[in-house]
Amino acid sequence: MSLLISKKSLSISNSQIWGAWASLLFLMSWLDKTSLTIPWVGDLAVILMGITLGGFVLLSMLIYRKVPPTVCTIAGLIGLLVFLYTVSEVLNPIKSSRIVAQLVLVTLCFTGAALLLSRDRAIMILAKLWILLAILNLVLWIRSGFLYPFEGLFAHKNLLGGLTTFGLFFIWAARSIAGSKKSWWNLGFFISLAVLVASGSRASWLAAVVAMAAYIFWPWITINRQVFLFALLLMLFFVISFVFIYIRLPESSVFSQMRATVVQYTGQRLNSGRDVIWPLLINAIEQHPWGYGPGATLERLGFESTRSSHNLFIQVALQTGVIGLVNLFVVLCSIWISFFKRRSDSVVRLAGAFLLAALVHESFEISLIQNNLTIGIVMWTVFGIGVGRLYLSRPGEVVTGFRRMPS
Repeated sequence: MSLLISKKSLSISNSQIWGAWASLLFLMSWLDKTSLTIPWVGDLAVILMGITLGGFVLLSMLIYRKVPPTVCTIAGLIGLLVFLYTVSEVLNPIKSSRIVAQLVLVTLCFTGAALLLSRDRAIMILAKLWILLAILNLVLWIRSGFLYPFEGLFAHKNLLGGLTTFGLFFIWAARSIAGSKKSWWNLGFFISLAVLVASGSRASWLAAVVAMAAYIFWPWITINRQVFLFALLLMLFFVISFVFIYIRLPESSVFSQMRATVVQYTGQRLNSGRDVIWPLLINAIEQHPWGYGPGATLERLGFESTRSSHNLFIQVALQTGVIGLVNLFVVLCSIWISFFKRRSDSVVRLAGAFLLAALVHESFEISLIQNNLTIGIVMWTVFGIGVGRLYLSRPGEVVTGFRRMPS
């Protein structure tokens, strides 16, 4: 139960410690999103996460002299995005130093997850946390008389849906690690699916479907490097094209029928205001393609609306311009490409599937690098675990140095 560090090998003798510590921080970060309303606890969790992960990264660089090259490259690319946001903060009048600080946090979160949480035992600990969360929400849902849409422990259905969707990664990964002893993990998985359906969060539903489809078709997606890269580029093309298709849906002859069908099966409208907001934001981006600053929102741009853009890619382009958006895509492509090296690993397979799910989710929400960072931290943890698996010497190994496994 100790941390052993030497110049020859940076080893973690019991990754359960790190899994338990990460679980505690996740729990604390959720507290300010519940009816308890204790904001300082969530803020403290964020600070502790930054100190823990940042401290370990610094320690590994000072003692071991380096971090794994792929981890270092991706962290550097995220750091470039931090730099672009900082420059935008300095040059533009619409400022938000909080968003810059959040980007620093996700950089540390990704790096720390890659170094500390990619081992089997840490994943198993985190999976148990998400099963506990699912059971608590299921109990509350039953007590509510099966209320729909359901917010559960949290203040919003989309938060419950997002956390449940990306929490499926840990439960699914634990199930694949467990071998023949899958009953507990199967139960947790289906409870989580029930909670996800109850949330009524359509963006989360769609993300979960994409994750499952990507997992199923993974053998075909990974048939060679060219097909693998094409799959991601196709998804990026889709999420960008979707914005322009969506805002033109009301002009379609089949829109009325689509709207009636969506209301019938989900109880919610098809066009929830994005068809009004997105054209305004796209026009603003076209007028100033270099961005308005990290604090750019509809309200601060002079529009009579306090609504969020509800699209990460529009939001990043609005804040840092086309350059920032391209940088974000390069970060995501770098993570995706790295997965090919260990594509046969079931956890890497899941991390890849949930990266595609994140792209779909962020077409409707802003969680990955700002706003609802409670979900974003989970996403970066998933990506970090996937990249960290590249440096396990043997599948399932717990104690390891940073030695690359031959592909």
